[in-house]
Amino acid sequence: MDRTAAALALVATAAFAASTASLARQPDDAIVLPVETTGDNAAARAKDAFGERVGQEQVGLYNESQVRGFNLATTASYRLEGRYFLREYSLPDVILDGVSVKVGVNVARQNYPSPSGVVDYRLRKTQPGLRTLSVHTGIKENMSVFAEATGSYGTDDGRFGIAGGATVTPRSRFSNLTGGYLLNAGAVPQWQPNDSVRIRAILSGEYSTYDGDYVYVRTGQALPPKPPREKFAVPWAEVKRRSINTGLLIDADPAPDWTLTATAFYADTKRSPVDFTSAALTNARTAQITWIHTDVLHGRTATGELATERRFTTGTADHALIAAVRGRHSRQLNISRAPVFVGTVDVDDPVFPLQPALPPALGELHSDVDQGIFSLGYRGDYFGRLEFKVGLHRSVYTKKVSPPGGAKTSRTTRKWLYDASLVLAATGKTTLFANAVRPVPSALPVSGSKMMFE
Repeated sequence: MDRTAAALALVATAAFAASTASLARQPDDAIVLPVETTGDNAAARAKDAFGERVGQEQVGLYNESQVRGFNLATTASYRLEGRYFLREYSLPDVILDGVSVKVGVNVARQNYPSPSGVVDYRLRKTQPGLRTLSVHTGIKENMSVFAEATGSYGTDDGRFGIAGGATVTPRSRFSNLTGGYLLNAGAVPQWQPNDSVRIRAILSGEYSTYDGDYVYVRTGQALPPKPPREKFAVPWAEVKRRSINTGLLIDADPAPDWTLTATAFYADTKRSPVDFTSAALTNARTAQITWIHTDVLHGRTATGELATERRFTTGTADHALIAAVRGRHSRQLNISRAPVFVGTVDVDDPVFPLQPALPPALGELHSDVDQGIFSLGYRGDYFGRLEFKVGLHRSVYTKKVSPPGGAKTSRTTRKWLYDASLVLAATGKTTLFANAVRPVPSALPVSGSKMMFE
């Protein structure tokens, strides 16, 4: 479940840093700190974002699941250190240095902006000759006990490194009184064969289980009496999830003033089973219980980006030309059953009947998306005060749906998209900006809505 909370107490930390390289050999501007502390904290980083999370500490107006009312999963608004990617589930904290939610002027500077803002994940890094290990245990919100170990290892010459860790929450507790178990682990290996090339990989896995979600609904026009603080998921409800994330990031400077980046990412999340309970409240202080069972929810997404940038200077202006190719390949499978009415229970003293038999599965629902995006852009900085950026994108978007026992449908949309922004540093404390973005086809929140201006 996407539920992270601030740790309250009982946090014990043991850390060590060992380095065979002396401080005298470090560059003058080197930051010699354990990797776990280089991210500062959420409050310090939030000056450049409208939402910031470092570990379990979070501040800001927005979070990584919701920005301005937009669903980020359908607006292609996730970034991995500025690179386009799509996720099937949240990345585990053990491979992250932090998460920033960027809107307004900060998202206008992105090579591929989104009208609703972007969520940018930062990966853990290593430092030459630095070895760290941190072990944390404590109690999170709702009295959930957790234990976490994270660390990093960097060779003396900085060529090789790895950072990552593992987390276990044997007794997860959530605000709606449901609970379960969580285990995740991940690593970010890094290799820098020379000063011009850096290669990083992502390897992570997560397993969780909990006793299902539920919702209260009303049966009449008036609101029913408020129910007591009681869990209304059916006793046999269960949700099991496993998630896998893998990726490869390459940064290269093939020539002076040239930058090349390549990114490939694969996300795979499977939930089986998934139980959901609907409790329809009546004015007689009873609840009509309906059980909704899904056999399988399985999502797989492969995304990639190849981008190059050429920088040059004329007089007092700095310029950059950008070209990029981005793509996604998503597959979704849903195997569900018809809702089952369980019975009516007393709201104040609920006693659920025995588990009823399930009806036959409705069949397999497949939903597939393929998309290619081809981009050209320009970015200029004039006199250190005025920034201008424009981008042109060609999107080819294909969606196919195969319902159970129905005819397969397919639709392809080809669109020209664009973004343009102007940022003016009027004074040392005042920045003015304006931008217009025509979003990707899947990002259109309402039919006919084509642009967003700020």
